[in-house]
Amino acid sequence: MGNTRECYMISGRGLVMQRELGLELDEKARCSPPEGAVPDDRVTLFGRVFAELPSADSATLAAIKVDLALLAEELRAAEYTRESILLIGQRPYINPSFVDLYTLGRPTGAGKLHDLVRFFTVALPLERSALEATLSPSVVQRLISLRAVRELGKDLVESMVHIFPVEGNYYFADVNNHEDNAIYKFGPDSLGLTAPVADVVSTVYRPGSSVRVLDLCTGSGIQGINAALHARAAGLTVDLNLVDINPRSKRFVTANLLMNGLDDVATWHEGDLFTALPDDVTSPHFDVILANPPYWPAHNKLLFHAGGLDGEAVTKKVVSDGTPLLKENGLMFIVTPIFNTDKAGPGSAPVLERIRSWGWPASMQSVVLYGRTLEDQGFYDLFNAKKPPITREMLDDVGIINAAEG
Repeated sequence: MGNTRECYMISGRGLVMQRELGLELDEKARCSPPEGAVPDDRVTLFGRVFAELPSADSATLAAIKVDLALLAEELRAAEYTRESILLIGQRPYINPSFVDLYTLGRPTGAGKLHDLVRFFTVALPLERSALEATLSPSVVQRLISLRAVRELGKDLVESMVHIFPVEGNYYFADVNNHEDNAIYKFGPDSLGLTAPVADVVSTVYRPGSSVRVLDLCTGSGIQGINAALHARAAGLTVDLNLVDINPRSKRFVTANLLMNGLDDVATWHEGDLFTALPDDVTSPHFDVILANPPYWPAHNKLLFHAGGLDGEAVTKKVVSDGTPLLKENGLMFIVTPIFNTDKAGPGSAPVLERIRSWGWPASMQSVVLYGRTLEDQGFYDLFNAKKPPITREMLDDVGIINAAEG
């Protein structure tokens, strides 16, 4: 290995940092951090993000809230929006792996918005001075103190989080999605669930009334927080409950509540679905129940993926245990693939019949299924990207023949 130091980045990102520092590119030194950089293990670094938030005192949280609210304000002022990300990256931001931004370096004359996209969407290193040209130095320092941004030396910083714009608001999620306790980035499922919930919450309930919302498998908290923001904007009193079995979720939920000004109406519960709720939560209780459950067949053991052998184990629990907790005219929103949409595979049944068997009583007013059916090949491709985490053989083994996405 010669004098090559421990790798601190992979996939050529060492070259990216060399380029950012204006150094002559050295392919052989792609794993050698520039002088002054921090070669910490990246898993350890991700483990530190927002670590102090759950135990912070009220005065500290109040100060953090001010800085995160200013961060959101400055991102809006810079027009850091989904549309701008799509334009700059020419890729869907739901999968922020912008190859061109990784490999080409910063274009001549690139503006502040381009820097923000490179930094918070792609998670590429950036000069601190460039970041502070858009964000207040106090905001940058706050992100560093929260371990959401790390200093790499020689005026260079790197984001440990993604920041996603959704409907004019902003949400943190993990950059690292390869650990069991990762807070997963936003995908089409997250965005798909926010839209109908926003419409219903802001139109069904009269101004001045109260709405009690439960967000299961909350992760970053996006669905529950987004629903609560719309409810508040409609003049409703909100009681927001967010549940996740992943203790790391509390960190990101806390940060996102502070940034979006909802820390005063929300309670986070750690545990397995409804078992996490306190004893005084009896039926009926909630006006709205939201869930974006894990749905991958259980060979994949990441918390945000594993959905049982048939991919529907968590969804079944949400329906069976959640239905009794709905108030009269209460609403339940679930976004998940539905496997075996026809009578296909061992023990399967048509979708509506299956949902009824999970505990959705005939007396309930309606069940609305929305989505698009995938052909077998499309379904296969959906789960078989460049490095398939799941194969057609695995699906056959558990009786999954086809699926609908919706």
